[in-house]
Order: sequence, then C-alpha cells, then structure tokens
Amino acid sequence: MKPIFYATLLATTALLTPAHADSSATISTVQQSTIKESTVFKDILKQIDAERMLIQADLSKKEKELKKKDQELAEAQKKLSAEEFEKKRKAFATLLDDVRFGLERKKIRIELAFEEAKGKVIAEFSKIVESIRAKKGGVVLYTEMVAASDPKADISPEVLKELNKKLTNVKVTFKSDDEIKKLISQQQQAAK
Repeated sequence: MKPIFYATLLATTALLTPAHADSSATISTVQQSTIKESTVFKDILKQIDAERMLIQADLSKKEKELKKKDQELAEAQKKLSAEEFEKKRKAFATLLDDVRFGLERKKIRIELAFEEAKGKVIAEFSKIVESIRAKKGGVVLYTEMVAASDPKADISPEVLKELNKKLTNVKVTFKSDDEIKKLISQQQQAAK
C-alpha cells in the first residue's frame, strides 16, 4: 500500500511542478459535496422524490389489486378444473411479471432523469471552478484528494455562491415508458 501511495504522491508532485517552477502558482481546493449543497441540486432531489412518491402510490394501488386477485385465484382453485386453474394461474403470473417489469422501468426512468439533471449541475460546477482557477492561476484539486491544506485554499464557498447564482433551476425530465422500453431493447441488442 505504501509504495502505491508514494508513487502516486511522486507522480502528482511531478505533474504539478513545472520544469521552471513558478512560485506564484497556487493550489486551490474545492469540496465535491459543494454540488450537493447547492440550491439547484436540492431542488432536483425534491423533483425526484415527488416522482418517487407518485410511483409508490401507484405501486400500493397495484399491490392491493394483486392481493385481491391472488385471493380470488385461491378461491377459484377449489371450483375450477386443473386445466382452467392453470390458465388463470399463468395469467396471474404474467400480471405479476408486468408489474415487476413496470417497476424496473420506473426505477430506470428515475435514475436516468436524475443523472441527466445532475450532469447539468456538474457541468456548471466545472465551468465555475475553471473560471475561478483561471483568475487565480495554478490548479484546483478536490479537497477529498488532499491530505492537508490551508483552509484559505478552499474555494468551495465561492463556488457554491456562484453555482447558486448562475444555476437556479434544472427541470428534471422523465422519459416516457415507451422511451425506456426502447432504451432497454437497444441495450439488450447491443449486449448480444
């Protein structure tokens, strides 16, 4: 473990130290959590949670319907022939699969929407960090990657202030069920 750490430290130092070292070059840090602290990111989470609540309500409704159908199937078993019961059991199994696959598509739908919206925030975050770096010169490292640094080097508050000012709203866009089915089908074909 130590050789890897030292090799990484040496490589980082070599990359960050130009051949003709400029003593005015600065190293700034920014916390990755700055993105999550932003107003826009919190709004994205609210939009995602609202969609999850709708899905949960729909799922609860379907769960009640499935329980009722399961009870009806259990009662029907006493009255139906084995062949008729098997048809109804298969139909119920198909219904269960439809609900399960529908839920999977909804999970994918939420994940895709979240990643797309988060990507917009990350893109703006990166622009802001680069803008600040260009003004100050030097490099910006994630605070989480630095063993120790001067707290004055942390530009996170400045980045957060700018991010909250420049990006006030990102509308989370949820793909339709048909679009999700198409994406899944494309991925399955690509995997073949």
